[in-house]
Amino acid sequence: MDNNWIYYGVFLPREERAFLIERFKTHIPKGWRIYCDHMTVVFNDKSENAQAWAAKCEKYIGQKANLRVTHIGISDKALALRVSGFMSNNDIPHITIATSPHGKPVDSNYITNWVPVTETLLLSAVLDKVCRR
Repeated sequence: MDNNWIYYGVFLPREERAFLIERFKTHIPKGWRIYCDHMTVVFNDKSENAQAWAAKCEKYIGQKANLRVTHIGISDKALALRVSGFMSNNDIPHITIATSPHGKPVDSNYITNWVPVTETLLLSAVLDKVCRR
């Protein structure tokens, strides 16, 4: 397996993205950049652990994953949805919805204020990877 990958993720189709953006639009502060496209399974930090995760993921490329939204979290830099239903190397599996003008998607990893989502929200996504060109 080559080491040209940036991350493996569970990617949302357009209709799921549109649904989430519409459902949580009142939570997105004005001027924030919208992402809402995937849950990272593993980021390539070049570690042995990341490479082991990548090897495990490679077998499941193209496989459907069902995610359940459990919480919404926000900080001064990011807004994200905590999800369950598929493996992730992140301490808190999540989908970054949006970031502030000075934030980046990685800032979702540092959200500490998570509020439960009481309604049942199920999402369908597909495992894939993003590579360097």
